[in-house]
Amino acid sequence: MSVVTITDAQLRDAASKAQDMAGELNKLFEDVPLLQLLREGRVSFCYHPSVMNGSLGEAYKKGTIEWARDGALEQLMKMLDKDVPGKAPQFRGGTLGSVWFDVNLTGGKGNYHRIKQVRVTPVKDDETGEWNIILDNTFDETW
Repeated sequence: MSVVTITDAQLRDAASKAQDMAGELNKLFEDVPLLQLLREGRVSFCYHPSVMNGSLGEAYKKGTIEWARDGALEQLMKMLDKDVPGKAPQFRGGTLGSVWFDVNLTGGKGNYHRIKQVRVTPVKDDETGEWNIILDNTFDETW
């Protein structure tokens, strides 16, 4: 087993970068309507890679797609677009450099209806500057 040593300076640097990234995103969503960001290709929404590559199974993949399409993504978009003034979720930076916020989203119809805890995680494409917003609904591994 390997053990990696991380210095205090490295932790401070990672946390500082994460806080800067969170601040940049929060300001972006505060200043620019979400539909404009989507139209301009500055933001896109993505499924978690473990869902789309099938490693959690085809039922999980299909369930996630139906859940997102039938309400969950729209609910998240309304939150990010300040549907309720002053109540938009805020991205936060973690001590190890991650950026996210957690939210419960409801979506799907019939057998696919779920309320799922979701970690919303941004990843910036350094080449294009586009923010890929990943919906990580993998807190549970069964659909």
